[in-house]
Amino acid sequence: MRVLLDCGWGKLMCFEVAARHCCKRELRNGFTRRWIRVGALAFVASYYAAPAHPASLDDQLFNPIPASNWSGLYAGFNAGAGWAEAEHDPMPVKGIEFYQSGSVIGGTLGYNWLLGNVVVGLESDLDFARVEGETVLECASICFSSFQALATLRPRIGITWGIFLPYITFGVASALLHAGQPAYDARDWEPGWTFGGGVEAHFAPHWSLKIEYLHSKVNDIFYNGPVNSGIQLVDVNQHDLNLIRFGVNYFFDWNPIIK
Repeated sequence: MRVLLDCGWGKLMCFEVAARHCCKRELRNGFTRRWIRVGALAFVASYYAAPAHPASLDDQLFNPIPASNWSGLYAGFNAGAGWAEAEHDPMPVKGIEFYQSGSVIGGTLGYNWLLGNVVVGLESDLDFARVEGETVLECASICFSSFQALATLRPRIGITWGIFLPYITFGVASALLHAGQPAYDARDWEPGWTFGGGVEAHFAPHWSLKIEYLHSKVNDIFYNGPVNSGIQLVDVNQHDLNLIRFGVNYFFDWNPIIK
């Protein structure tokens, strides 16, 4: 049965059994959408904030910036939004999928090498996350699952294009998962893989702004929880995590070879 729920900022139509979680979920989703809008506006603004644009459109698009601007050691900050799906499967039965959403925030450390106009790099990052969801369907009480952290180590390959560096990336990932039911849960780091791509742009000497998408998959997590009238092993199938992140990097010009 659906009920009309007043969340203070607006009214939502929710299932009665999950009404007390409805406002919290909608507030989290609204926060995620705001992250994406603010980050996109900031990235566009970086183009107009960049000093000394070349005079012509052709120069803006095709003249590479000096190699030293992209080479060497860099560190930065990133934040963004994520979404995924999960299901709690009482083995060997398949469970009900439910939606997860939320935000991530963390730091980045990397190093770039220049091969002509090609940029080859290695990047690592660690993000604290709150990408979570829950369901009351086919659960003894509430089934929940969340990403609490994500670490990656990834090569990056890109080509300089004016002030821009479009790139692709792929590598290994590890996520801190927390899943279960009240009084029955598990928390552990699970290994996996990730790939994606993005665009980075210089907006000041030593500084760049980036937007990127990452698609990650990690192993399942298990817990013992109530199923029907007993306690049973439950496989939490954590479906692929999708991230849109915005970041700011500082380049140290540490590479002694590029002058």
